[in-house]
This record gives sequence, structure tokens and C-alpha cells, in this order.
Amino acid sequence: WALVKDREVARRMTKFVELNTIGVSKDSQLRAAKVLGAVSDGYDVGGGGASRHRLFDFGRRKMVERWRMLREAAAASGAFSLPAETSGQCNFANETAANNPAFAWLRCDREDVEDCAGFLRGHKILTRSGNQFGADPRYVRVSMLDRDDAYDIFISRLASLK
Repeated sequence: WALVKDREVARRMTKFVELNTIGVSKDSQLRAAKVLGAVSDGYDVGGGGASRHRLFDFGRRKMVERWRMLREAAAASGAFSLPAETSGQCNFANETAANNPAFAWLRCDREDVEDCAGFLRGHKILTRSGNQFGADPRYVRVSMLDRDDAYDIFISRLASLK
């Protein structure tokens, strides 16, 4: 639900919801709304208890851990580098926090490798080449969002490359 003063904005919002719920059953929509309500309730003052059980806190912990693993693997291999870690103000948590984005830019520092994506593909690591994003082919974009078992295999393979 939303209350807006501008009738045109309200009309566009209604059309957006209408178009984006075509083919989605009412039951699925109600279940999704219930889940979102439970997530939201976990962040109410006094609601939700320990932060370890809250969705966004879990997500932050998971991304911090994955970035730590990736930095360690890149350092262990000696063949890769990552951008310097940065931080910023998190308005949601009202604190300064390290940035741990969903994708990482990994650079292949080996002199004999000009196509990092091709090099990694030869070692059973699938990435997206920097070429696809207008960047140097020595860079690749790595997804940090895969399942735990797949991410662990990726880290193990990356750390083993010299």
C-alpha cells in the first residue's frame, strides 16, 4: 500500500504493480508479503531479539566472510589482486561499515596472462571478462553470491593457482 498526493504517480504505481504481478498467483503474493512482513518485524524496536537471526545481519556476515576468503585466496596465489577495501556510512544500520559488494573485480597479475577469463576457464573457474564491461581483459568480474559449496570450490581453485 502507498499513499501519494499526485494522481499520475498513483496511476503509474498501480500500472507497475499490475504488470509485475501478471502470472503470479495471489497465494504466492500473499506468502511473499507475509515473509517480507516477518523480515520487517525483526527490525522493529524490541522485535526480533538477537541480530544473528535477522536477515540483513546474516547477509552482511556472509558477505564479510566471503570477501575475507577471496582476499586470502588472492594473496595465497600471488597471481591475483583485488581493489583496496573501502568503507562507507550504512544508513540502515547507522554505522560505518566495509563495502562487501555482490561482485568482485579480480585482476590477474601474471605477466604471461592477458586474458584472465580464459586463463581461469582453463582451471575450471567461470567468470565474466572485463571486456564485457569495457575494462581490460586482465580483469574479471566474480560473483560473490553463489551457493556455499560452489563458492568454497571457487576459493580453493583460485588459491591453488600460482
